[in-house]
Amino acid sequence: MPAKARRPIRRHLQFPSIPGLSARVRILLWCSVLVAAALFASVVATRLVLLHHLSTETDSELTHELDEVRAVQQEGIDPRTGKPRVDVDQLLRTALARAAPTRSEELLAISDGKVIARSPDRPLQPLERNARLVRSWASTSNPGFGTIRLPVGNVRYLAAPVTLRTSPQSGTDIFVAASFMSQGQADVNTTVGIAATVGLLALLGAIVLAWFISGRILAPVQDLEVAARSINESELSYRLPVRGDDELARLASDFNAMLDRVESAFRSQQKFLDDAGHELRTPITIVRGHLELMGGAPEEQAQVRAIIIDELDRMSRMVSDLLLLARAERPDFLQMFPIEVGVLTTDVLSKVALLGDRKWLDGGRADIRVIADGQRLTQAWMQLAQNAVQHTVVGDAIELGSRVDGGRLELWVADSGSGVPIAQRELIFQGFSRTSYTERQGEHFGLGLPIVRAIAEAHRGDVTVGSSGLGGARFTLWIPTPGAQRGDLV
Repeated sequence: MPAKARRPIRRHLQFPSIPGLSARVRILLWCSVLVAAALFASVVATRLVLLHHLSTETDSELTHELDEVRAVQQEGIDPRTGKPRVDVDQLLRTALARAAPTRSEELLAISDGKVIARSPDRPLQPLERNARLVRSWASTSNPGFGTIRLPVGNVRYLAAPVTLRTSPQSGTDIFVAASFMSQGQADVNTTVGIAATVGLLALLGAIVLAWFISGRILAPVQDLEVAARSINESELSYRLPVRGDDELARLASDFNAMLDRVESAFRSQQKFLDDAGHELRTPITIVRGHLELMGGAPEEQAQVRAIIIDELDRMSRMVSDLLLLARAERPDFLQMFPIEVGVLTTDVLSKVALLGDRKWLDGGRADIRVIADGQRLTQAWMQLAQNAVQHTVVGDAIELGSRVDGGRLELWVADSGSGVPIAQRELIFQGFSRTSYTERQGEHFGLGLPIVRAIAEAHRGDVTVGSSGLGGARFTLWIPTPGAQRGDLV
């Protein structure tokens, strides 16, 4: 199980990118395409609506002309007998004479297949000259609309039979009202053209305005690009200006926080490497000096050999500790299995008795089963115990225990030594730290407590230090306990 699971990256909808174009140009291009498409759709929809409105108005005007003819017909009927007072042809002529059609309209009266009257006298195009069309109208049996295509454009017409003749042998008179649509359609096209021109000019103005606005919006991103290019291993102090409280401002703030962490980690790493080099240089110098001064006497050679072996052992242990700290960030650093904390506590108590002649106290056992790396926890716990031994003397008390508190498992070591000064409680967990607490005799490289913290952090926990009830220091290693189960008392 990895020590720290990586946060999954959310994938968002992405537009196709165009090589060679900046983000500003791509944003502006896509917005322009969308606005242009919306503008085109609105122009097309406007033209269709206007044409439909024109057709509706034309049909209404043609119907009105038919109603006028029927009104004249009613005037020619005797209300007492219900018979026409005059011939129906005369009624149609009278109706057309009264009508006042526009130049784009034409009214026809057809009787027995022939045009007997028309209005106005000089129409846009005389329809009675189209014999095929007149014959088609003369055969009309029911009122109906229609549209025909002529050289002057589309013509919308309404043809309706007029049946006032009383003689069975008489034919049927037809009234035709026609409207030439070319002028109305030209007006629609002119209106749509004006709207399209205005929309295009507005689009161009919006593009220019959006160019400047997008530059202002993307300015933090450009600052981020400049910062990313200017940051290197020797210059980590650059920070982005944070303006406002939007997403880009929060991005700049997060980027600055990331740079703070990177700079801190880099400085710590650099200091760690410098200290490691210094610590390794010391045993190398000792080994080299003794080799250079070693004489030929067997006793002297044996003494020098013992010193060299001891220094090489120190170097080996130091290198092992450094490798352990380096592996702490790897996913395979921990081997996670269910462990009984009570059993683990008993095992550690049985092992620490060999570290020194101290008064070892049992601080209690947690009755819980957790998923953790038992070997790493034992290693960290033993390191804390060894640390307590180094800071106490024969006969002093050291207490070990485990418990569950607030959803986390605590493993602690408390001693009756001199304790840790408050100002040094965080420094002692840094590699090769130089404090009054860490300056002790024996094999000490300043790596023990950093290793404990690395193991705790690998378990997503931490290690802290405070004052103990025994009068000295109390080190507590804690890890979260999700899904922990009660176990048997040990």
